[in-house]
Amino acid sequence: MDAIVDEMGGIQVVLDDGSHFGRHQEASFKHLFPKLPDGGLYIIEDLHAAYWPSFEGGYRKAGTGIEMIKSLIGDMHHNYHDEKIGFSRSIASLHVFDSITVIQKRRPLRFRSCNAGKKE
Repeated sequence: MDAIVDEMGGIQVVLDDGSHFGRHQEASFKHLFPKLPDGGLYIIEDLHAAYWPSFEGGYRKAGTGIEMIKSLIGDMHHNYHDEKIGFSRSIASLHVFDSITVIQKRRPLRFRSCNAGKKE
């Protein structure tokens, strides 16, 4: 994949319409998302396959593309929990539609938490 990205002079948009197996979707995302520029888009299609046993899927089954997206949503809120995170600081927005998700990249931002009042 790197040779193709280099040959193209970089990428602005990735459209993942590959094998539909969650492990492949995650591997592609982890490899290609960091190569996108600020404002770049990563699109994953056919996420409904995450529910089909023939694609190692099932409802709320770990390792599927849908569960990866849910994890990214949780990671985006890393400033409010103490769990280990992956790409969340580089995600500007995440749009979820029926069977397709669009993830927009941004430069990692610094976040300052300001707490006011009493915790009860």
